[in-house]
Amino acid sequence: MSNQKIWVVPAIWAAISAALLLWYFATSHGGYDFTDHIIGRDFINTHLGGTLINSGQQAVLFDGAAYHDEIKRLHGDSYPIHNWSYPPLLWPVSQGLGALPYFVAYALWTCAGIAMVALTVRVLELPMYWAALIVLSPAGFWNLFAGQNGFFISSVLVLAVVMTYRNAAVRAGLGWAFLAIKPHLGLCVLPLLIGKLRIAVMLWGGLFLGVAIAGTIWAYGLSSWQMFLEITSKQQLHVVETWENLLLAMIPSAFMQGRLWGWETGNAYLLHFAFAAVSAIFLVLRWPRAHEGILSWVMWLVLGTMLLLPYSFNYDGIMLYFALALWGVSSGFQAIPRTTSNRVFALIWSLPWISFFLAQNLAIQITPIVLLALLIWSPWRADKAQ
Repeated sequence: MSNQKIWVVPAIWAAISAALLLWYFATSHGGYDFTDHIIGRDFINTHLGGTLINSGQQAVLFDGAAYHDEIKRLHGDSYPIHNWSYPPLLWPVSQGLGALPYFVAYALWTCAGIAMVALTVRVLELPMYWAALIVLSPAGFWNLFAGQNGFFISSVLVLAVVMTYRNAAVRAGLGWAFLAIKPHLGLCVLPLLIGKLRIAVMLWGGLFLGVAIAGTIWAYGLSSWQMFLEITSKQQLHVVETWENLLLAMIPSAFMQGRLWGWETGNAYLLHFAFAAVSAIFLVLRWPRAHEGILSWVMWLVLGTMLLLPYSFNYDGIMLYFALALWGVSSGFQAIPRTTSNRVFALIWSLPWISFFLAQNLAIQITPIVLLALLIWSPWRADKAQ
């Protein structure tokens, strides 16, 4: 498989994803899937949250029992537990979606997410077929299956990196401010901005974020943020530390490896912090140098985010696919043996499904190890081609 045909493995996964999704929708009944979840699954949170806010019941968002009772009232007493986990910054979006019938809102949400991926591919100056390959990638499948926000958040993160690289301070600052909807994914942003002396980007980002927070305080009251910080964030921590089943396979981190092995929470965190410390050392060593292009910036930020966080889902891995697409079409891809590079590319592209299978069946989270090895090796780096 030549570098020009690096899209072959992504195309195979796209076909698999499309077939699985067609089967999923074909086997649904009355708007519910084969597990009796409503089609769109986790989108139920985004839509229900907006419905509750629109009806003046936002206090229910901060009461886990009352929130689940509302879900059961709508979908039956046996409906699986869900939780609300978003800051007030997402509330206006949820309100707009909550004002629409559920399936209309879900279709709009899905189409808008796909459009964001296409926009990002265009800004990265990649061939547009990469948009379809990313949308139907293994991580893309989980977004479409679960009605999640990975298309939006990953696209914004990568767009903000590109704008930062190009010194488009206003657009970069707006992107970083938007990322505060899932603030933990911004873990590596400040180190990048400070290290690259993007002072204007930081100022614009702070301004946009300040305006957004002030706007939500004006619209919903200061208590909305107080309760988010005091209640919602603790609820989400409880989810990550105690929920079982699919959650254990869907969070590819060293912390979750400890949980898969049945370790006590504190020991699982110690394992993750030790792994993150090693990762941090190599992130310093692989800092994007002045002569390196946007690929190194995106790879550094994406790998750093996924390696350092104890909590990010496989559908957040859409950000990695943008980096892989850049790597696949770059001239630097030829700097290592073609057979080796193609195999590595195929492995990383397939990782969400491989990781999910191994976690479910062998209690092994392989993703952190593979991504750390990729960071250490860094085959895309420009100096390799010299």
